[in-house]
Amino acid sequence: MAQYKHKGDTLNRPAGTALTAGDVEKIVDSVTAGYIGVADVDIPASTDGSLAVVGVFSFKLKVGDVPTFGQLMYWDSALSEMSVTAGALCLAGRAEEIDGLDVLVKINVR
Repeated sequence: MAQYKHKGDTLNRPAGTALTAGDVEKIVDSVTAGYIGVADVDIPASTDGSLAVVGVFSFKLKVGDVPTFGQLMYWDSALSEMSVTAGALCLAGRAEEIDGLDVLVKINVR
């Protein structure tokens, strides 16, 4: 039996390193089953916080990449950008549209 707790647009993040609003954190680091969260607000170090796991977010796009609508996107945490190339990156979601040098991505959809 299950009991409803909350909608699930955010996940409670246990205390860890400090995050600034908009920072991306890999919850599950996998090229095929990745799962990311975006800090809603600044989260001080050693403090529990909330990560958005649903929605469309704007991310810096890797130079030269031209994703098509619905294309899988991968988070490169070393460069803080999205890429269309999986390599060893973390699956992050699907492209909605290019916005200048950024890409709009619906996160955590396969």
